Amino acid sequence: MAWAVAAASLFAASEVEAQYKSTQFGYEAGYRWISNRTGLSSSAPFIGTRVGYRLSDNLWLSSRIGFDFRDQLVGEPLTVFLLHLTPLDARWYFTTDRFRPFLGLTTAFQFFLNGPLASANWGPGALGGFEARIFPDVFLGIQLEYEHMVSRRPRYGTFGAVTQVNIFF
Repeated sequence: MAWAVAAASLFAASEVEAQYKSTQFGYEAGYRWISNRTGLSSSAPFIGTRVGYRLSDNLWLSSRIGFDFRDQLVGEPLTVFLLHLTPLDARWYFTTDRFRPFLGLTTAFQFFLNGPLASANWGPGALGGFEARIFPDVFLGIQLEYEHMVSRRPRYGTFGAVTQVNIFF
């Protein structure tokens, strides 16, 4: 009986330690949809990385960078490289246990690095999702996000759905 109590206390301690670590690093993969107003294919696989920092138990700030490749639909055939940079997003976690749902606000830049659209676009957005603990310091997450790019014409919206593996340290 004593070994069961000791094992349970060790498990509980490891969960609390992981819960209060203040930084995270993550990998993500998913799909990003973009308005057809850009003249590019509307969806493409997306991969990226993210880093996060805890301001309080429920409030985290994070940054991320990712990319995808899209086909140009007008003019000559061309594959356009799209770099997606999120310099800052703020997430509010409703719970900080094994299952962590969140909502947040974001700001994003999209850089079309080649072709006739070669430019930078900026826009605000919103995000939501959850993270679920799979190992003591590793969480698997699902995030949905929407950004509305407003800095250049045509203005357009993007929607992303990504899976994340976040490591706390």
